Amino acid sequence: MHVRHEDRIARLMLERRPPAEGVAWLQYIDDGRELQASLQHVTLVALLEG
Repeated sequence: MHVRHEDRIARLMLERRPPAEGVAWLQYIDDGRELQASLQHVTLVALLEG
C-alpha cells in the first residue's frame, strides 16, 4: 500500500507492529526513511499487488 504523508509518498509497512492503535510504520519511497505516523495524517493513494 502506498500512502501520502506530509506531501510525500510512502509504503505502509504492514510487517511491523505499530506501538499503538491509530499509528503505523511508514517508509518513504524517495529516500527509504522509516517513521511512525498517526493514521490521521495519512491518505491511501495506491493498492499494489506483489
